[in-house]
Amino acid sequence: MEYKVGVISGDGIGPEIVTEAKKVLDKIADKYGHSFNYTDILMGGCSIDATGVPLTDEAIATALDSDAVLMGSIGGNTATSPWYKLAPELRPEAGLLKLRKSLNLFANLRPAYLYKELAAACPLRSDIIGDGFDMMIMRELTGGLYFGARETKEVDGVVTATDTLTYNENEIRRIAKRGFDIAMKRRKKVTSVDKANVLDSSRLWRKIVEEVAKDYPEVTYEHMLVDNCAMQLVKDPKQFDVILTENMFGDILSDEAIAELNQQFTIANIEYKKLETEKTDLSKQQLWFEEHQKLENQISDKQKNYDHQFFIQQQLAPERQKLSRLEVFSSIRPTVFQQAQLVKAQQQLAPQIQQLQNSFDVVSKQFYNEEQHYKKADTELKVLQDFEFTHADALKQVRSCIQERDFIGAEFNKLKTRCIELDAQQQPLNVQKQNIELDISKL
Repeated sequence: MEYKVGVISGDGIGPEIVTEAKKVLDKIADKYGHSFNYTDILMGGCSIDATGVPLTDEAIATALDSDAVLMGSIGGNTATSPWYKLAPELRPEAGLLKLRKSLNLFANLRPAYLYKELAAACPLRSDIIGDGFDMMIMRELTGGLYFGARETKEVDGVVTATDTLTYNENEIRRIAKRGFDIAMKRRKKVTSVDKANVLDSSRLWRKIVEEVAKDYPEVTYEHMLVDNCAMQLVKDPKQFDVILTENMFGDILSDEAIAELNQQFTIANIEYKKLETEKTDLSKQQLWFEEHQKLENQISDKQKNYDHQFFIQQQLAPERQKLSRLEVFSSIRPTVFQQAQLVKAQQQLAPQIQQLQNSFDVVSKQFYNEEQHYKKADTELKVLQDFEFTHADALKQVRSCIQERDFIGAEFNKLKTRCIELDAQQQPLNVQKQNIELDISKL
């Protein structure tokens, strides 16, 4: 089967919880041939940060289009989180209430079960819990104080807050039927919890529950005031099967029931961590013993090898005596061998040494000749330097004349070039002059 699952990861540890829950669903899908298609839905603080509201209409539409909705947790620290500085209708929990109302989630099932293995961890005495307890708290979820009109205003100079607790008979009847239906599948007992001695809403609640009970003759039912129920949960929890109650009472009583289970979990978790620590210690000890045994085996093997080598050494005692007589020669043998190697190397290198010596003689002679040339050139240089120092003024005047000559030469070349250009320009004029003179002579 293929299912669409809306996923509300929420805030705080919500994303962590939902991630692990999806892993469980994926394993179920693999085992039973299902397919879960996840669609993320923003709600709570994360929705406020992204959209400005705790739950958008688009998110509700996505949830309604899903076969199921998987939700983590929403909200944060009411004392420090900026979400709780907003107006009440814009806080994270407002999104949760809107989701319940939009999806018509009026029936909230909150089980409380004491496992025999954890009975010792229960905060209640053993004579109270007896064989344990197994109850289902059926909480109405879309009515009551949480959804009634509310306001805070100043009345006669006094700030006054008002919350309205409202239930109609249809809302009560549908949750009552769910409670009795659940009881039919369990031990067939319903305890309807209200505050009928004070509240009109509770008196209506009790009246409608009695009407619904007539349709379930197999179910035993009773009425109990909420304060008494709170006491009975810690005095005799095993008496309850299905607790049917309105929104706020169900919220409080289910938290009381779960508190008994939380204590079990806490103690069980401590025991689990203790066992894990012991397991780790035992594993370390086991590794130590295994390593110890391994080392002992290695020592035994090495001892056997030593004994064998010692036996062989004893067998070679005569040979060691022969070797001791050779120790004198052995002490100088390296020196003799080294000397022979050096002599052989000297003989092999003799032609090369002679050739290098001849080359050295030639190079020495060349060096001497070049040294003489250098000394001669150095002497001539000093003579020239002395001459330059003695005739410095004359040389300066000569250099000036040379510069002036070079300048006049350059100007002369420019004038010569200009004369050539003018001469070239004059040639046509001379020809024209001659022609004119010829014409004059003819005239």
